[in-house]
Amino acid sequence: MSQWPDADEALLNRYLEQLRYREIGGYRSWLRGFQRFIQRHSPRRGLTDRVFRLWVKDRASETTRSFVIRQTQFVKNFMDWLVSENVRRSHPLEDLQRRYECRSIRAIAGALMDSKPNRALEALRPLPRYGSHLGA
Repeated sequence: MSQWPDADEALLNRYLEQLRYREIGGYRSWLRGFQRFIQRHSPRRGLTDRVFRLWVKDRASETTRSFVIRQTQFVKNFMDWLVSENVRRSHPLEDLQRRYECRSIRAIAGALMDSKPNRALEALRPLPRYGSHLGA
């Protein structure tokens, strides 16, 4: 298993090369900023749930909600690629999707930007089978 984030950005460059986009400059900038944030806030352990939540909050303080959601979706694609390349076993977004049974990255990113993210994430959890919003 390779080490990520890598100092020379070889994995990042390999990911961007396999994309079929004309202009990847913006995506490179987003992913480079994401990778540097991870290196700054968790140099030894890499991407953890806590650090990912910090990144979302940091981005939300600097830009619009819709732009943070867009960046989160692109970061998820990169993290999925890292998992498919056996660089990582899983990633925080995948873990959040599994834990709260929510496939929507938009909903998860929105919940993480909420003032009470844990409560917002719990609200994403679907009702149990044959459950009702009216109660038992």
